[in-house]
Amino acid sequence: MNLQTQEKSTDFFDSEVSSNTSNGWRTIGYVHSNYLKLDGQYIINPSTEKPYIVPVGYNPENTINRFVEYDQKNSVFQNLFQYKTSGYFDLQRGFNGEKFGGFVDDYRAIASFDFGLALSSGGLSLTTGEIDGGIINKKMQFKH
Repeated sequence: MNLQTQEKSTDFFDSEVSSNTSNGWRTIGYVHSNYLKLDGQYIINPSTEKPYIVPVGYNPENTINRFVEYDQKNSVFQNLFQYKTSGYFDLQRGFNGEKFGGFVDDYRAIASFDFGLALSSGGLSLTTGEIDGGIINKKMQFKH
């Protein structure tokens, strides 16, 4: 299996980075994006029937390997917490340690896909992630 993006080519497009200001959401910049492929074929998001949009350089095998390793060395739950808003693995707000300075709506679907990969690679069920994620989202709702 060869999961990949077209990171070495110029076949990319820009995704909008938005920020919520006192005047509502506004565009504050752009990040390079492309489509996720497996063995040369696009990976289709079943919700949109279009390919998943990812940051240039995104590789889901990195998530799988990271969480298999976590399962052996650390608490998977501690590392899953990094998927929280603005956490290290929050693909909607940053990638590879670099923050976008806002929110990329195009990455909403791949962020959920990546979280599901992390859960299953760490030996947890999607139900566990949905319950825990729902609790975290509810707590965050009361903070803002």
